[in-house]
Amino acid sequence: GGLLCIWNNDSFSVDRKVVGRGFILLEGMWIKENKRVSIINVYAPCDLQGKRQQWDEILQLKTSSQEGLWCVLGDFNSIRHQDERVSSAQSVGPDPSISEFNSWISYMALEEVRSVGRRFTWCRPNGSAMSRLDRFLLSDEWLVQWPGSTQFVLDRDYSDHCPILLKSKTIDWGPKPFKVMDWWLKDKGFQHLVEQQWGNYHPPGWGGFVLNHKIKFLKQCIKHWSFSNGEANARKVQNIKMELNALE
Repeated sequence: GGLLCIWNNDSFSVDRKVVGRGFILLEGMWIKENKRVSIINVYAPCDLQGKRQQWDEILQLKTSSQEGLWCVLGDFNSIRHQDERVSSAQSVGPDPSISEFNSWISYMALEEVRSVGRRFTWCRPNGSAMSRLDRFLLSDEWLVQWPGSTQFVLDRDYSDHCPILLKSKTIDWGPKPFKVMDWWLKDKGFQHLVEQQWGNYHPPGWGGFVLNHKIKFLKQCIKHWSFSNGEANARKVQNIKMELNALE
């Protein structure tokens, strides 16, 4: 496993990065609100001693920082309550890291926000064990700035972990962008559509005007085709994924 952080420079201007043992800290300006924020992406070790070392490093960073808006997220490899783990094994003993993990969250002055969606974020491939290992932890200042922050546990796909998403409100992203799927290019029906519609449409005008209108016309044809053909296949794939997730 590893860590990857990706952000939009138009939304988040990062001016400080710290790479630690199993975590990455990003600090900078959240441009829309003109507020400085600190975000830590965590991938915790499995052993308790390793977790303790990581917790200490992150706590030192926070206590020495002047920033107030903190978001710590990721795979903590720890549960907060015993019911956050189930197993097909006959007996599951108490996790000794629970109390220490909760104490660390308290020392960090962080809160775990309301969760919506799946109960567990990790599942063993054979389904014999499930745990809630991934979460968002936010400071009071963050919650004042973005009230109603909620974490959503989404369905698993290729990973044994569920993706988690933090939202503070419903955002209107505008019209859905136009895009072409790679597999469409191998569909004979799609190839025929493009060749036929491109060749049969001849708007009047000069070269640049004609090209622009032919592209717009072709986009509309592709949208209609994708709705009746491409999206039908996509829905089949989505239904299969839903059935697989329901088996958990």
